[in-house]
Amino acid sequence: HRVYEYVQWAVKNHQEGFRVDSELCRELNLQFHASVRMDNYYKDNKADGAAASELLNGPFWWKHPELRIPGSLHLDYIHPQFREYILGILTELATNYSVDGINLDFTRHPPYVGPASDPYSVLTNFIREVRRRLDVVASGKHRKIALSASVVDGYQGSLREYQKIDLEAWLASRTLDFVCLEAWDHSKYIPLAKRFHTPYYAIQDQQSIKYPGGARDDPDWKVEGRPAED
Repeated sequence: HRVYEYVQWAVKNHQEGFRVDSELCRELNLQFHASVRMDNYYKDNKADGAAASELLNGPFWWKHPELRIPGSLHLDYIHPQFREYILGILTELATNYSVDGINLDFTRHPPYVGPASDPYSVLTNFIREVRRRLDVVASGKHRKIALSASVVDGYQGSLREYQKIDLEAWLASRTLDFVCLEAWDHSKYIPLAKRFHTPYYAIQDQQSIKYPGGARDDPDWKVEGRPAED
């Protein structure tokens, strides 16, 4: 209830986070890129409280169980209705706030696409459509709105095989102004970004692999039974 009241107060008083941050950045001549997690859903448990899914997952998730990947919490990007829902959120952000760019955060949590005949094209085409929508908004604002993506290789499965993210196809589509990648080994991705002349930002969201002992001393995420640590 307190969260609900705070959100209402913030919007009514023009104090919602995206508005405050974007306007401050504009005053300080800093770029502001709004980042949105593309798949982040919760189940109820004792740690989060009984109503975690109701509070955090939102009404669209509750109203459309048929759009989820079977047997999981994840909404499936293969469904046009879900893609349109996300596109609406991104377009609203770009339209209503003074943003320099939109960042698509695909680091939380795969999988994004269920069984499909051509699963890799689903997100590639989605990225293209985001770029097209942002260009329409940008033309009305008479300035460019950048598009970027954050992805992770290793945590909860490989980038291509499990997450169905064809990063090479994303870069080849020339829709991304820069890419952010979280991985233990960046050496195979940096040349790929350079080939398509796309700026590459490395995310190192982990303690050193030299940290003594335990599951953290596992840069390839291969030790069986290790905790799914982020």
